[in-house]
Amino acid sequence: MGSWDAVLFERKVLSWVAGLSLVGVVLWVAALATPYWTIHLYPIGHRSVWGYTGLFITCTLKEDEELFWECSNNLVNTDSSIFSLARSEVALSVVALILSVSSLGFSVYSLYHPKYVYKRLAAVMYIVTSACIVTVLQLSSTHAEAEAKSMYGLSYLLGWSACVASAGSGFAFLVYSRKRKLLDSGEDLEFFNKESN
Repeated sequence: MGSWDAVLFERKVLSWVAGLSLVGVVLWVAALATPYWTIHLYPIGHRSVWGYTGLFITCTLKEDEELFWECSNNLVNTDSSIFSLARSEVALSVVALILSVSSLGFSVYSLYHPKYVYKRLAAVMYIVTSACIVTVLQLSSTHAEAEAKSMYGLSYLLGWSACVASAGSGFAFLVYSRKRKLLDSGEDLEFFNKESN
């Protein structure tokens, strides 16, 4: 038998975890909206100064007589490997976004209808979401220029933050998804005693 204090504490914790997962969804949307997944710094004397690669676009700051940006869309690139990689990243990003929103919906639903099955479903969806995000992050880390020093950008770090938020939410919902027996309360006992008389 559990106590009402434990149930209320569990509900508070899961409410905060649902808030954390909402922050994770916002961070994932911010990561998808910004193009700074990989930053490329070129050596001194090279024609290119620096550049960045996102899911949709690759831009490089070049220097001839003056500085100018040269950008290309990854989804219509003539190089088939870049095109395939960009298409895979975008597809998995959309799947991760759909999963993160639906897992947030299931977690809120499980707060209003506290059955362990809904909590376990939300936990599994959060874990699958974090796996999708990790896959996108690993695919985006393959954008490396041969002559440049490549570093992770802001979008990549936002993606990792969203992944940690999703995995943490999944772990919390998994921990608090145990099956509970009905709690004894004085009112329930009085109700059952009146019916039996």
